[in-house]
Amino acid sequence: MWFQKIVVDLIKSPQTVKENVKTWLSKYKMINDTIDILDGQIVNIGIEFEIVGVLDMDQNEILTIALNALRDEYADHFIFGQPFYISDVYKVLNDLPEVIDTTSVKITNKRGVGYSSNAYDVEENVSADGRFIVMPDDMVLEIKNPEEDILGVIV
Repeated sequence: MWFQKIVVDLIKSPQTVKENVKTWLSKYKMINDTIDILDGQIVNIGIEFEIVGVLDMDQNEILTIALNALRDEYADHFIFGQPFYISDVYKVLNDLPEVIDTTSVKITNKRGVGYSSNAYDVEENVSADGRFIVMPDDMVLEIKNPEEDILGVIV
């Protein structure tokens, strides 16, 4: 392949970068316009799920397939203010031929060493129908460690 996908962790922009952007933008602004460059907030999340697998296959293999499908689905970064669709997790898992049904999906806020210190009450911000998590415009979600933050069990 002629290109290589580069995955980077989200970090706060250094003040120098923000000042340089502000200086460049100031050449194109109207006299009465002001420029404020604010830091966005990163919220680290994890996905926990329970599935029912087909009976004539090794259950550990089914779990590995399901984990890899979700890790592939969420390998790219989210966009600021983009809601997280819980229904998409169900769809990815239920579309696997090895999975009979997805019985539950839980989205958790990951905090602590190596994660963002920003807290966001995921349960409080789930839509009334339970299909997605509402995100403010200044926040972006990140699954920082997919190998550790996406977990599942077969019931």
